[in-house]
Amino acid sequence: MRKIRNFIDFIIWIFVIFLLSQCVQKRAVELAPSELLGMKKQLLLSGEKAIEAVKKSHIGKLKDIKDLAIFRYAQGNKSIILWITTYPTSKVAKTETERMVQAMLK
Repeated sequence: MRKIRNFIDFIIWIFVIFLLSQCVQKRAVELAPSELLGMKKQLLLSGEKAIEAVKKSHIGKLKDIKDLAIFRYAQGNKSIILWITTYPTSKVAKTETERMVQAMLK
């Protein structure tokens, strides 16, 4: 079950990277789909509040964040937490995402 969850998380990160590379100028709250896998979107945190929450919950240093939003999608006993972070450039977004993935794999 853990492997499936990790795979789904990985797919979501790929989706987020794609969104970021296509929409660097948009705010993070504008990038999440209203529905994901049949589940409705609920905004949990955005902007500075989201950035501060992430700083408190992460060991690694956050770098070059332009905007951040955290969403929850839920239906029945299923849920997905989607974090969208925007960066100044797609190159920075790629570098930071790769750094994060490496940290998660340790």
